[in-house]
Amino acid sequence: MSEQLSLSFFLISCQAAPTIKLLEVEVGAVRNKEKQVICEADGWPQPLIQWKRENDQIKDGEDYSIKALPKQNQAILIIKSFDDNHEGFYTCEAGNAFGKTNQTVYLFIDGKFLMNMAFLY
Repeated sequence: MSEQLSLSFFLISCQAAPTIKLLEVEVGAVRNKEKQVICEADGWPQPLIQWKRENDQIKDGEDYSIKALPKQNQAILIIKSFDDNHEGFYTCEAGNAFGKTNQTVYLFIDGKFLMNMAFLY
C-alpha cells in the first residue's frame, strides 16, 4: 500500500477600510526651511493616500511635493520653503473600496506665537 500525502493551501485575505496612524494635531515649522509631514495608512486593499489643503488636493508644484512610499503605506507632504502662506490646516485622506478616513494637522511657524506675545510686554 502506498500512502499519498495531500497538501492544501488556503489564501486568506482580510479586507478592511483604511485607518490612519495618528498625526500630531499641531506641527511647527522653521521659516524658509523645508517641512515634511508623514501620513501613514493601513487597510486592504492598500489605500490611496492624498494630502489636501482647504479640500483641494495638493499636487507637486512650486511650493509642494508629495512623495509616495507604497511599501511603507506612506505619503509624505513636503513644503519646499515654509512661510506665512503655508500656515494652516492640512488633511491626510486615505481611501479604498471599503471606506475613507482622514486626519487634519495644523502647521505653523515655530516661535511665531512666542514672538507675538513678546510684543505685548
